[in-house]
Amino acid sequence: MKFTILILALTVSPFTMSSELIPNDDVTILAVNGVKIKTSFFGKNKIEVEDGEHQIVAKYINSFGNQDFIDSAPYIFNVNVSGNTTISTNKITNERQADEQIANGLSWFIINNEGEYKVNQSSQLIGNGIMPFSDIEKLIEEYNKQNVITKEDTPSSTTSLIAHYQRATTEEKKQFKMWLIENETK
Repeated sequence: MKFTILILALTVSPFTMSSELIPNDDVTILAVNGVKIKTSFFGKNKIEVEDGEHQIVAKYINSFGNQDFIDSAPYIFNVNVSGNTTISTNKITNERQADEQIANGLSWFIINNEGEYKVNQSSQLIGNGIMPFSDIEKLIEEYNKQNVITKEDTPSSTTSLIAHYQRATTEEKKQFKMWLIENETK
C-alpha cells in the first residue's frame, strides 16, 4: 500500500502546479497552512506553494515614509491559489485612512488566474502579553481548535492530489485510472 501511494504521488507530481503567493507592498504573510514563514530583512518574500486551497495568516504594515509603522493584528483566512496569487488590502493612501481601516477591520483581496475577488471570511488572531504574536504557530493552532478546524480541513498533499485530479481532462483521468488499475494488480 505504501508503495502504491509513493507511485501515485510520483505520477501525479508532474501535474502539480507550483505557484507563488505574492504579498502586496503593504502586506506581510506570516504563515501558510500553520507554518511560520521566514522573512527576509531586505524585502518581501514570494512564497512558493502548490495550486489549491491554503490557510494564510497575513497582516497590514506601512510607514507612509515616516519613522513609525502602522500595522494590524494578523488575519487568518483561506485562499484558493491558482497560478501566481497576489494578496492585498483596500488601497490605503495615508495614516488616518490606515487607522480607520484597521479599526473597522481590513478587507483582503486576491488576484490570480481566477480573477480578482474579495476574501469572504477572515478573522483577526488574538494574542496576549508583551509580544502577543511572537508564537504565530501556537496562535494558529489555538484558532483552529476554537473554530473546530482539523488537520483534515486544512489543505494537504491529498487535497492537492484530489484538486489536480478534478482539474484533469477526461482523457487524463482515464489514463490515470488505467495506470492505477495496472499498477495495483502487480
